[in-house]
Amino acid sequence: MTKERQGFLLVLFSALCWAVTGNIGSFLFREKGITPEQITTVRLLCTGVALTLFQFVRKRDTFGYLFRTSADIIRTLLFGVVGVLFMQYFFYATIEQSNAPTATIIQYTGPFLVILGLSIYHRVPPNKKTVAAMLMAMAGTFLLITHGDPTSLALSDRALITGALSAIGYALYNVIPVPLLLRYDTPLVAGLGMIAGGSVLLLITRPFQNGMPMDGVILLALAFAVVMGTLFPFVAYLEGAKRIGPQNASILGSVEPLLSTAVAVLFLNQLFYPVDYAGVVLVVAAVILLSLADRKKEKTVRR
Repeated sequence: MTKERQGFLLVLFSALCWAVTGNIGSFLFREKGITPEQITTVRLLCTGVALTLFQFVRKRDTFGYLFRTSADIIRTLLFGVVGVLFMQYFFYATIEQSNAPTATIIQYTGPFLVILGLSIYHRVPPNKKTVAAMLMAMAGTFLLITHGDPTSLALSDRALITGALSAIGYALYNVIPVPLLLRYDTPLVAGLGMIAGGSVLLLITRPFQNGMPMDGVILLALAFAVVMGTLFPFVAYLEGAKRIGPQNASILGSVEPLLSTAVAVLFLNQLFYPVDYAGVVLVVAAVILLSLADRKKEKTVRR
């Protein structure tokens, strides 16, 4: 098997793991009485500790450099709270109020918020492909939250609010840590950010104060969310991107909403209307178009 094919399979399997994890959350909320606060706390703290320990064993000296700079400490905390925590917690909160595919689609509008914010900040309008991608994403999201009927909403007000906060968190998750990633390894930055976000959520919500339902199915589902839903795809996606390139990995990874929809329909009996499928396809196509526009821009810069 060629390296390119291996990379293709690694990225695709990572997207599948993320899609399954979102639907596992939906199952736990509806069938087992687990709350978004509980699953988010477990996922962030367990994964954060695992990534941080991995980095500590691999490169112990990097810890000292990170904590010597107050600006880096503040940025790491900011990344953990308004980036990681917002993205993860409000993603699960949206799933609780709707379903995993809808939450995934809304969160996938995050990159467009980044583009809009940067365009306003730099006073440079986005190019035509980017504008087209943004319009497609807006149209797809509109179809999904209205079922094509502009006079009614298919989602509750709370689902729309948590979905919007999830998208904002997704955008900040990609912007805030950029200076840190230029100086430190990704597992260290991600691990400490997850620990920071999970700790803040634990202190504020105290999700285990009144106990937490627990049986074999719940334990297995939580273990999957941590290992196969976070740790493994984190490593596999990076390795896959190394073999096929970050832009190709980004394009291939955008099939996650389609996979999430398939899992929800096949295994959770989630009902989707034909117009909902059209909305999913529009958003996925918009993300792919945006990735292609970025790749063309990168090629121009290299020349």
